[in-house]
Amino acid sequence: MILLGNLKQFATKNRLIFSLFLLCQISAVLILFFSMGVYQNYSESKIQEQKHADGLYDPLTGEKYDVTDSDYLFYELSYKNSKDNPLKAETVKAFYRELINCIPDKLDGFGTNCTFDLDAINFSGKDLDDDEVDAMQTYINFGYSFKNGKMSSTVDYEELKNGGWWKGGRWFTEEEYISDKKVCIADIESIKENPLFDGKLKYNKKNKKYYLTLNNIKYEVIGKFQYLGCIHIPFEAVDDNFYIIDTLVFKLNTPLTKNEFAQIKQSYLKYFSDRQVELPNIAVSDAEQIRFYNTNLIIAIVVALLVSINLILLFKYILMTRQKELAILRITGATVNKVRRLYIIETMIISIIVFILSACIFDIFVKDIVISHYEYAYVVYSLKNYCITFLLYILVIYIILNILIYRHIKKSPVSLLKGGERI
Repeated sequence: MILLGNLKQFATKNRLIFSLFLLCQISAVLILFFSMGVYQNYSESKIQEQKHADGLYDPLTGEKYDVTDSDYLFYELSYKNSKDNPLKAETVKAFYRELINCIPDKLDGFGTNCTFDLDAINFSGKDLDDDEVDAMQTYINFGYSFKNGKMSSTVDYEELKNGGWWKGGRWFTEEEYISDKKVCIADIESIKENPLFDGKLKYNKKNKKYYLTLNNIKYEVIGKFQYLGCIHIPFEAVDDNFYIIDTLVFKLNTPLTKNEFAQIKQSYLKYFSDRQVELPNIAVSDAEQIRFYNTNLIIAIVVALLVSINLILLFKYILMTRQKELAILRITGATVNKVRRLYIIETMIISIIVFILSACIFDIFVKDIVISHYEYAYVVYSLKNYCITFLLYILVIYIILNILIYRHIKKSPVSLLKGGERI
């Protein structure tokens, strides 16, 4: 009862000090967890830099990348698709726009395939006959490359001409590729034979041009080729309601920095978090970030030390304001050890509750933000490490408080009533 009464009195009669005491402990715990993550990331980054100093390695297999390999820095982004929640071009375009804005100089290209017809999508568990499989061979090409900072087609126009695949008309202009002008290049002969396009392809005899209507949008066919029954449409002209039927891909020409990787990860989760996705292991080479981590680490440690000192000074002030109460306890027969235990238990109850609350706040609201910026930090954020950190934190507080409290309460009751030492 005395313990609960003291805690209630502390919280009600010293509201400002009690609030500062809680704020100080919460800050100390949050900064402690942040410091753990930053230090882990800093240490692991140094190990990786030393281990892979002679080249860039695949983080999944540990094998060295071959820059001449076509799969060098090529990534596939998987997602869960369903007939009840089909992925649409609107979402994919928004993600690729952010990709372009994030790494315009490092992006070699990106793409996927889509269709205007939901029935052309092969969903898991659905058996398809040969006719349906053939129908799926006709798709809208969503592939684009970047050359000299400008978007262009992944299909090489010169190769089409030299290989005899080009059948007439013209290729896109640079302006058309970055605009939403409704033009396309299509495999006309394959489209004519495909039941998916019944009634969608029209020929205007007056201007001798084909027009293809998809999702009630009319596209002018400016060029014709023979290329896997494919339709190619400029990025911004791709209708938002087209259905995505293929894995998303992108290719880099240079490894990302950790900050760039964090931005891509945030964008990926932003658009595909509801589709049970995982970002692939993207190669990161960023040795200069070591200095940045080191600076963050030093800042975190310094702030944590300042918070600890502030905590000690606050508790010392609390003891000074309770000198009369302490003197009465001593006069009524309470031993130094009994009073010490009483004060220790009071503070430990508050510290334990605050630690658990702060750990929950960090794990729910802060952890993912830290991991998005420090890729190796996730290692330390486990239940086991939380428990170990809790024990160490409580042990340090216990030792410091014992020293501080014992030095204060060993004074005689008369000395305490006179005011003892001042802060």
